[in-house]
Amino acid sequence: MRVFNDVLKPFIPETALEVVSQWMATHPLQIRISQVRTTKLGDYRPPSAQQRFHKISVNRNLNKYAFLITFTHEYAHLLCWHKYKNHVKPHGNEWKHIYKTLLFTLLESKIFPREIEFELTKIIVGNVYASSTAEKELSKTLFGFNTDQGACLLLEELAEETLFKLNTGKVFRKGSKVRTRYKCFCVSNKRWYYVSPIARVVPIDKE
Repeated sequence: MRVFNDVLKPFIPETALEVVSQWMATHPLQIRISQVRTTKLGDYRPPSAQQRFHKISVNRNLNKYAFLITFTHEYAHLLCWHKYKNHVKPHGNEWKHIYKTLLFTLLESKIFPREIEFELTKIIVGNVYASSTAEKELSKTLFGFNTDQGACLLLEELAEETLFKLNTGKVFRKGSKVRTRYKCFCVSNKRWYYVSPIARVVPIDKE
């Protein structure tokens, strides 16, 4: 499959190629490798009158394990839409069941290191959150496999009132935690945002 070889192959573990190629042969789709997005890791778009094919996009800055899991998350949306169309909730029980089944297939193929396998197993036997980013422990584990961490930390590791920068270049000041996210003030545009505790940030030293 030319599109698979040209587009997706460089971004996922080699041990996952056979499984993913089988998925794509069953349900052909368009894949877009996206630039870095701070609000999401990937997304799925169903066919429409203007678009004949399923479409999945995944951020290009993810390591191969995170990329594969994000792709699997979105592919579960494709299968859910194919079976139920718009008659079920996007992250309802139907989607959760499909997602867990796909993850189990990946685990059977022995693709992931033991640390990631452990977190994925907890997801399969427990609850699945609406966003892979919200699966905090899994995301933290995946972060540990990044090869380009540089000076990056997770937002939850910073003290309140610390200045930090996101990959968008905008500068923020960390505020208090509100439910599952931190309320942060954007120095660049003077607005407040709710930022994930596992967002990758670069601390800025006060002069």
